[in-house]
Amino acid sequence: MSLERAPNFSGGRPSNARVKGIGIFVALLLAGLGVAVYLVTRPPDRSLDAAAQAWVDEYAAFREETREHIRRALVAISRGDERRGLRLVRELERCTARFARVGAPPPLLEPVAQQVRRACGEVEHAVRVNGEFGVPGWATVALHLGNADDLLSLSRHTLRLRLGEPEPAPA
Repeated sequence: MSLERAPNFSGGRPSNARVKGIGIFVALLLAGLGVAVYLVTRPPDRSLDAAAQAWVDEYAAFREETREHIRRALVAISRGDERRGLRLVRELERCTARFARVGAPPPLLEPVAQQVRRACGEVEHAVRVNGEFGVPGWATVALHLGNADDLLSLSRHTLRLRLGEPEPAPA
């Protein structure tokens, strides 16, 4: 009875082709890992094209105009100037529609636009309370206008963060 030896697949030296194949696989795996790490950890592109810069300029003008109007309304409310306070609050009525005219934000700045839309929601709620209750509802109106002012300030901070700009030093 002749016993033939079975080929030894587990022992001995691997062939050159096998070593080369494993080496290529490891090299490709490391290169792919390097690319994946770069894509995940790279800083976002914070540069703005002309259209995005135009949106930022329109947003800034809208924000400042709206904040100034809110502040004037809050001063009138705090002084008890009924006619002026009622008029100033009513003039804020179409905040969301006015912000819509600024246009769609660049994707990088969508959180800024969300905060402005929330601010406009606060403003418009204040207008509804003012219309329903008038002077007796001014504490609630002032609360919502204050919330709107805070959200507009937050949107400015978010814009700076998104663009990688430093915050100004406190005065």
